[in-house]
Amino acid sequence: MESFEKVRVSIIERLVPFLGFATAALGAGAAAWYLYVHLSDRLARRGEGMGSLANELVGTIWITLGSLYFAVFIVSIGAIIALVRLSTDNAKASPLGLSYLLFGILSLLPAALLWYGMSHVTVVFDPAEGANYSGYGRSALNFSIAAMIIAPIAAVLPVVWSVIPFSSPRGKRFGPLLFLLIVGALLFGTALMFQWRVLWLMEHVKT
Repeated sequence: MESFEKVRVSIIERLVPFLGFATAALGAGAAAWYLYVHLSDRLARRGEGMGSLANELVGTIWITLGSLYFAVFIVSIGAIIALVRLSTDNAKASPLGLSYLLFGILSLLPAALLWYGMSHVTVVFDPAEGANYSGYGRSALNFSIAAMIIAPIAAVLPVVWSVIPFSSPRGKRFGPLLFLLIVGALLFGTALMFQWRVLWLMEHVKT
C-alpha cells in the first residue's frame, strides 16, 4: 500500500536538470548579445558584404549550439538520477514532473526569439531581396533585446525553485523521468535546427 506520508522533495533531483535549463537560457541570451553588438555595428557602418554577415550569424549560432548541447548533457544526467531514484528506495520525494516541462519550455524561449530574429536577417540571402537588409536588421535587434531580457529570468527562476524546500507524498514517480526525456528531446531538436542553419549559412561565408 502506497504511503501518503509527506517528506522533503529532493533538491539534487531538481537542481541538476534546472541547471541544464539555465545553461540553455543563458547561452541563448549570450548569443543574442553577440548578435546585437555585431548587427548594431554593421547597421551603423553599412556597406559590408554578405559573407561577413554570414560569419556574424554563424558566430551567434556556435554560442547557442554550445549551450544547447551542454544543456542536453546536464539534463541527461538529471534523467539518469531520476531513473536511479525509480529503482531504489529514497528518503525524499521526487519533484512534480510537470515543473520540468514548464521550466524547460521557458528556458527555450530565448533561443526561439533568437531564431526568429535571425530569420529576419537570413531572408536577405534570398537573391530576390537584394542587399538592403537594414529593415530586417532592426527587427532582429528587437528580438535580440527580448531574448537578452528573458534569458536571465528563464535561468534564475528554475534554479531558485530547485532550492526552495517543500514537501510531497513519498513514493516513486515516473513523471520526472518522462518529462525530462521530453525536454531533453526538445533541447536536442532545437540544437539540430541551429545546426542546420549553420550548414546553410556556411555556403555564404565566402561570398
